[in-house]
Amino acid sequence: MSVARVLSPIAILLLLTFNYPPLSARPSETSYSEPPGQSSGGQSSTDPVSIGGPNRTGGIGGGRISGRVRAPAAFLKNTRLTVLLLDGSGNTRLDATSTDERGDFLFTGIARTGLYTIYIPETGRSYQSDKQSVYLYVTPNNPPQALVTILLRLKDNLPTDRPDQPVVSVIELKQDVPKRARQLYDKARQEIEKDRPGEAVKYLQKAIEVFPDHYRANLDLGRQHIALKQYEAAESRLRRAVEINDRSPEPLLYLGYALMQRSQFGEAVNVIRRAVDMDSTSSLAHFYLGVALRSVSDLDGAIRELNRAIVLGGPVVAQAHFQLGSIFLYKKDYPQAKVHLEKYLALNPSAPEAEQIAKIIEKIDRSVNTKKD
Repeated sequence: MSVARVLSPIAILLLLTFNYPPLSARPSETSYSEPPGQSSGGQSSTDPVSIGGPNRTGGIGGGRISGRVRAPAAFLKNTRLTVLLLDGSGNTRLDATSTDERGDFLFTGIARTGLYTIYIPETGRSYQSDKQSVYLYVTPNNPPQALVTILLRLKDNLPTDRPDQPVVSVIELKQDVPKRARQLYDKARQEIEKDRPGEAVKYLQKAIEVFPDHYRANLDLGRQHIALKQYEAAESRLRRAVEINDRSPEPLLYLGYALMQRSQFGEAVNVIRRAVDMDSTSSLAHFYLGVALRSVSDLDGAIRELNRAIVLGGPVVAQAHFQLGSIFLYKKDYPQAKVHLEKYLALNPSAPEAEQIAKIIEKIDRSVNTKKD
């Protein structure tokens, strides 16, 4: 008897439900101040898009990738930069466009779900070339749009601290916060420590009224909205935190979580991938990227990221094994499913679903023994 027939539909659905821990609503003591490095092109899509060929649908009804290039203002002034759209491996050119006077660019008519690479060549100019991977999840009834931000760096032999060379949209974490805003933020933190998100929200909102660009207040307000399961409000506030400081993976990770809770999985993949690019040592970031990739049916990508989360360690290891167990069960790789489900139970024996998972493992074993007989 096959394992698939032994496992009940309820048991399979149990393992296919999204089961992941919420991010902490408490402020993180970790400070991220370094700008991100160049991201890799990622893995090649198994079904690559063909821009300009039969798979291109045109601007109406097709997927769109839009973005903005950020660089020292003097280098963007009256400059149109070439932007290339490559496949997921970063090796095959699919399309090309140019930025406008504000540094904005747009690709349209993308018909296939998959991983793509946005690349800005160096072309002998004063900046370094850069590229960023982006995942586009295309559905017939809801053509998506992925948003990309690329921060260009000057070459090493050029000065970056001249008064006439300000950097567009790059902010220091050490902000000159008005006294009243600091006082309100401190009161909010006290409420957060007492696990009273509702009261914390009130103080954080007042702090932002006094100083709208208060990075930590915007970030923590997004966190408290998540704690209250107010995901739409969290998304709005976390987007603002990213605008204020787009060099930190922290708001991106929380924003990705809020997007997943609102079933905006395609954008969640892109947002969390940016967080991973900025901090590849974060097991939490790899875990949530794995969950997001699973949500858009990129199971191989999900397996890769979840395994990376396990290698890096931390509190998400048990949940990573759970996710891998469910993925391998779906793929009908029952030996691997059993391995990860057993590890999950070993790390989390008091889990609410422990008894049901144990029964699934028992049925897998029984099926294997039946085949041997």
